[in-house]
Amino acid sequence: MSNVLRVSHREVVGPAGNKGFTLVEFLAVLAIMGVLFGMAFGLSGFATRSAQRGRALSDLERLAHAVENFFVENGVLPVALTEITNRLPPSFRFNSEGLPLDPWSHPYQYTNTTDYSYRLFSFGPDGPSGSPESHLALGG
Repeated sequence: MSNVLRVSHREVVGPAGNKGFTLVEFLAVLAIMGVLFGMAFGLSGFATRSAQRGRALSDLERLAHAVENFFVENGVLPVALTEITNRLPPSFRFNSEGLPLDPWSHPYQYTNTTDYSYRLFSFGPDGPSGSPESHLALGG
């Protein structure tokens, strides 16, 4: 007896004699591709939202630094953010009133709560009508 391995090869042939994928195989490939594309787009949306939150927090820290520098130089807190816009780096975007904009195109909010205290915040992705949980805040 010889140790020969025999491999048989079968071809799938359709009713008209054509070779190709069956409908079930084609639908299975489409389903797998749909799942993969869905995961990819879902992850990219998460990454975008995360990057926007990071940008907003970074902007709030730079705004707070500019507010505190204004206080050191003038002995009082600015009344409005427009008083410190000349101290901000060129990467900030501004609206027509000269207020810096967050990544969702809403102006950053600033309130001078006392002589030595202030609050800076962004309304977040939902804007002013959103819930307070979506707001990003920083205060000094």
